[in-house]
Amino acid sequence: MRRASGLQSIFSQQLDRALFATYFLGAVVPLLAVGYLVQRYAIPAVEGDSLAISVLLGITLGIVILSLAAFLALRRLSLNAVQRMNADNDRLAAILAASRDLATAPHVHAAAALAAGCALRLAGSHVILILRKLDEGKDWELCESAGQGASQCFSERGDAVVELAELAVRTRSHTPTQPVGDAVGLAIPMLVEGGAAGALVVVADAVRGRPDRIFPTEVIDALATLAGLSAVALQGAELKDSQQNFFTHTTEIMVTALDSHNDHRTGGCHVVAQSANKLARELGMTDEETLRRLHFAALLADIGMLKLSPAQQKSRQHVARHPVLGHRILSRIRLWRPLAEIVLHHHDRFDGTGTDETLRADAIPIEARIIHVADAFACMTHGGEGGTTRTTSGALEEIVADAGRQYDPRVVQALHSLIERGDIGGDR
Repeated sequence: MRRASGLQSIFSQQLDRALFATYFLGAVVPLLAVGYLVQRYAIPAVEGDSLAISVLLGITLGIVILSLAAFLALRRLSLNAVQRMNADNDRLAAILAASRDLATAPHVHAAAALAAGCALRLAGSHVILILRKLDEGKDWELCESAGQGASQCFSERGDAVVELAELAVRTRSHTPTQPVGDAVGLAIPMLVEGGAAGALVVVADAVRGRPDRIFPTEVIDALATLAGLSAVALQGAELKDSQQNFFTHTTEIMVTALDSHNDHRTGGCHVVAQSANKLARELGMTDEETLRRLHFAALLADIGMLKLSPAQQKSRQHVARHPVLGHRILSRIRLWRPLAEIVLHHHDRFDGTGTDETLRADAIPIEARIIHVADAFACMTHGGEGGTTRTTSGALEEIVADAGRQYDPRVVQALHSLIERGDIGGDR
């Protein structure tokens, strides 16, 4: 935390200058006036009486000293108040920043790492351990740690740390400061309805003095607020993980069903997805969320074929409808909805010719343009309608010939570069 130096000059800070100006106008000026009056009227009145003069001078000097002492005391109290306020503001800023970051944590360990880092900032140079117990009957696990020697601390003092965590969860409140091996520590529960039990444990080197000087109340309160936010974030991250696993498994089920329904393209969805990923990276796309969306859109690009009977799959007129059918399937399911537009346009011609729903050039989602090229190349080299195949060079030549009309020229150039390096294809 930021701290003001106790040795700063009284003229080095704006607050000090304001205090001194107030002191000068409210005390020094009146004192000068009193001194003038004493010298002008009081001393002449008792001239020759050394005792009286000494008393007058002593009283005047005492008033000056008391006034200066009052100013210095006021300055000290004011600086201490400002230091506490700055420390409180720093803690609040840290918690607000952590709250924002925790809300977008992509997975459990990312959320735990953010929480541990913020706790370290709040608590100072101590060891931070975040423990979780996923189910009753299971052991406590170290989810994340921060601070110098954190891992060693848990391996050497694990039993004492777990005892603190269990006490915090059982009492649903932070524990008193207790010995943790040759150190001291306390635990703060991380609990949320329906979530796993957890605890934020802070361990500090044992020092002389009262426990409240090791873990001040305001720091404990800030850590307790952080622990509550982190518990919610960890549960949210777990739900995201579960949702993602469900999404992935459901997609694989649909792809398996599509492979079974479309005999001549068995495994083709995965080939298209792999090629699409390479094309995207060749084009400089590095955002993981975009690449993830592209991967699943490529896997499900032909999902509309499930709506076509084997007989209809032999009709070009019916097959041409599969992007629209796929869009209808995906747009009704919230988890797949972001893929629906990509699937709808993944066969749109780059020059815009086609149906009323066909987009043109850059209006076509970039993921759809990539899948269009990857799908065409996979069909040509791995067997399309009728089971016919082409060599890699033959397929590339045909795709290049249609660049600018059917395919995005930039994606075609990326395919050409990948084939030249041997990253895609390879003549049979």
